[in-house]
Amino acid sequence: MDKKQYEYAILFLNELMKKDEFKDNPGLYIDRTVAMALIGRKEDAKRDFLKAISIDSNCIDAYLNLGNFYMMEKDYKNAFYFYNIAKINLS
Repeated sequence: MDKKQYEYAILFLNELMKKDEFKDNPGLYIDRTVAMALIGRKEDAKRDFLKAISIDSNCIDAYLNLGNFYMMEKDYKNAFYFYNIAKINLS
């Protein structure tokens, strides 16, 4: 996919998340982070991971992906912090 397709996906998800039945769906925020990260919108992606966690504090996917995000940035302290939260939520 090219950048334009990812931007379209983000716009589509934005519209979906405006609907009452989807606005509190952490999975949609995680989906949007993927598109954002792939086009270089890293800070927006981080915000969406945190939003997914604020909606569902047991959202293991958000914790793991945020850990991966920090790992790619070589921010090991935050990476392991979020990995540990994911591990605790798995227990």
